[in-house]
Amino acid sequence: MVTSSPEMPTKLKRVSIYLEPEVKGLIDGMADNEHRSVANMISVLVLEALEARGIVLPEKSDESGDKQSQLEVKND
Repeated sequence: MVTSSPEMPTKLKRVSIYLEPEVKGLIDGMADNEHRSVANMISVLVLEALEARGIVLPEKSDESGDKQSQLEVKND
């Protein structure tokens, strides 16, 4: 399992959540089946939930040419 140290810079934001043990176990199993970290699995699940609600993350380029995402709500 890959872990990050406090010295590793990141633009990602940290979120702490509480989960029922059964839910955590299911997420652990999903992550293992997809060869992902638990944190990455939760991130994927959140993005899928946003997409299911019609919220998309369009990509845009910053000054360095790196692509970044911003939330956009589809009003259909």
